[in-house]
Amino acid sequence: MLFNTGNFTFKTVKVADATDGIFAAPADVNQDGITDLLVSYYTCSTIKSVSCPNWEILLGSRSETFTKSASMSVSSETGFSGVTAADINGDGINDIVGLGSYDLVIYFGNPDGSYQSTPLLVPNSGLDDLVAADFNRDGKIDFAGPGAGNSAGLEVGVFLNATPRATCTPSTVSPSVTVCEPQNLIYSHSPVQWIADSRDTSHSVTAMQIYVDNKLVVNSPSSSLNEPLTLSKGPHFVVTKAWDESGADFVSDRDITIYSGTPGETCPASTGTMNVCLPTQNETTTTSLHVLANAASSGAQMTSVQVYIDGSLIYNDTSGATYVDTALIVKPGSHSVVVKAWDASGNSYSELRSITAQ
Repeated sequence: MLFNTGNFTFKTVKVADATDGIFAAPADVNQDGITDLLVSYYTCSTIKSVSCPNWEILLGSRSETFTKSASMSVSSETGFSGVTAADINGDGINDIVGLGSYDLVIYFGNPDGSYQSTPLLVPNSGLDDLVAADFNRDGKIDFAGPGAGNSAGLEVGVFLNATPRATCTPSTVSPSVTVCEPQNLIYSHSPVQWIADSRDTSHSVTAMQIYVDNKLVVNSPSSSLNEPLTLSKGPHFVVTKAWDESGADFVSDRDITIYSGTPGETCPASTGTMNVCLPTQNETTTTSLHVLANAASSGAQMTSVQVYIDGSLIYNDTSGATYVDTALIVKPGSHSVVVKAWDASGNSYSELRSITAQ
């Protein structure tokens, strides 16, 4: 680490090492307002060994020291890059997300600071880095990244988050503040429902506060909050702070943006299925037919997503996307709509809808 001294010089401190490659990304993993390190590394000299990739968390402190809080061997993958922390399911606990060779790999966090040992795997079509943001402005964290290599034909890939919101599970780490809603980095309408909880096993929590853009807006003599916040349009920095009877305070930060638009749609699909969210079965539509569908393969990369109307192929995306969200013109009357996807192993996934256009 190169710690900034404030006078255009830096103090170098060694915080970790590995024999066969080490990578570190800054992230506030435990959401306490202090930057932590997500470290990924190899324990052997060849990345072809499935036991090579590992990751661990080094929690930062105000004293410029780091403490390892969790570690994991990524046994199902041959790599683990683009690692970051984000609350995928909205339970208030940050999860660890990275890119394996063939999957987006998500380790869900537990309230005690540990992580579930079996990750959620989402097929990855060749990305080699990740950026977390609320791309469709629906209040959930999504991911995007560039394709691997340097071919001019490669594109940016986007993973839209359709994970159902989980029950709020406040951290049991002491002291801590857990903000279940809203998630960090999201877009929201105003008012925003602010749901937070605090924990301190050494002293009783006497008050919780909310600061919006460094201005105190909520001061409650309690250890939890469930407050509607009216915020102006645009970005805001919101700090949720708890105080205990000893006078100590601890915080959790959020960057959110208020907007007045309509959130984008998502269409979740289980592994090995095609899910057509629009049109619905037996729907009566206009002649501009909105098709919204998504497929999830059993592991192989998707090679094409197609739409057939009355048996004729009229849409064919071969970019490696799993998703189709488009408007297609149809004649008035009854029609069959089939959305079909193919993966690199030759497997196909499809679903039929019958509609009437007027």
